[in-house]
Amino acid sequence: MIVLLTGASGHIGAVVAEKLVAAGHQVIGLARSPEAEAEASLRERGLEVRPGDLLKPDGLAAAAEGVDAVIHTANTKDEKAESADKAAVNAFLGALAGTDRPFVYTSGNLVLGNTGKQISDEDSPLNPIRFVSWRPAVEQTVVKSTSRGVAGKVIRPAWVYGRGAGYPSILVRTGRDLGHVPIIGKGDNRMTFVHVEDLADLYLLVLENAAPGTLYSGSVLPAISVHDVAVAASKAGGAEGKTFSWPLADAVKSFGAERVEVMTCDQQISGARAERDLAWKPGSPSVLEELAGGAYAG
Repeated sequence: MIVLLTGASGHIGAVVAEKLVAAGHQVIGLARSPEAEAEASLRERGLEVRPGDLLKPDGLAAAAEGVDAVIHTANTKDEKAESADKAAVNAFLGALAGTDRPFVYTSGNLVLGNTGKQISDEDSPLNPIRFVSWRPAVEQTVVKSTSRGVAGKVIRPAWVYGRGAGYPSILVRTGRDLGHVPIIGKGDNRMTFVHVEDLADLYLLVLENAAPGTLYSGSVLPAISVHDVAVAASKAGGAEGKTFSWPLADAVKSFGAERVEVMTCDQQISGARAERDLAWKPGSPSVLEELAGGAYAG
C-alpha cells in the first residue's frame, strides 16, 4: 500500500515508518517546509516526502490524494492541539470518503481518566481528563466514518517509552539536572506503558488486519507506580534513586491543574483485545528494565 504518515519524524511515527517500509509498504511522510524535510531525513529512511502542515487542512487533503491509507500520529502538543487535530481528521476523512480505504487515528490512554483499581479496556466508560476532553468526540468521528466510506480505525497508546525517548527521558534528564526526580504527592498512582517497538507493530496490524470501525488499546500490563518509575529514572540519570515528594498544591501553582491532572492520573489499561483479535505480541523489556539496562543513559 501507499501510506501517508503524519508525524513520521516523531517518537511513534518514526518507528511506525520503519515497520511499514520493512513490511513492503510505500510510505509518504509530511514535512512542513524544505528545512523540515532535511531535518527529519525522511528521504534517507526510504520515505517519499509531501508538503503538509497540521494547521493547514487544505494541504493535508491534497497530500492524501492517491494514497491507499492514512496513519495519523502527529499532534501539535500546544494550545492549538484540539483545533488542529479536529481539522486534520476532517480533512483526511474528506479526502478518503467513498474509497473504503483505511484511516488510522492516534488517540491516547488519558481519555479513560482515572481507572484506579479497575483494569480498563476499550469497553470501559470514558472519563477524559481536561487536557484531552475533546478526544472522545474525534474517536467517534473516526469510528463512525464507515458510513462515509472510510475504514476508520483508532489506536489508544498508553505511555510510550523505548529508544531512549518518551516520558522516562524527561525524568532521567530531571534527575541528572537536579540530583533527584520530583514526584507529585506519594507517587502511588499507576501508569500503563507500551514500548514504541511493540506499539509500531500494533499500528501495522491495525492497518492491515483490523476491521473498519474498530478501536484498540496499545497497552501492556502490569501498570507501574509513578514512584517506581521515578526511582528507576533517578538511578538512570545518576541521581542514585533519589526522589522528592512535591505537594499537590505547589505543583498546581507551578504547572496548572490540567497538567498536574495528567501526571497524577491513576490507570491500569489492558491491551488484551489486540492480542486476541490481531495476534499482537508485545515482548519488549518493561520500562523499568529499559531504565535499569542503560537505554536512557545518554
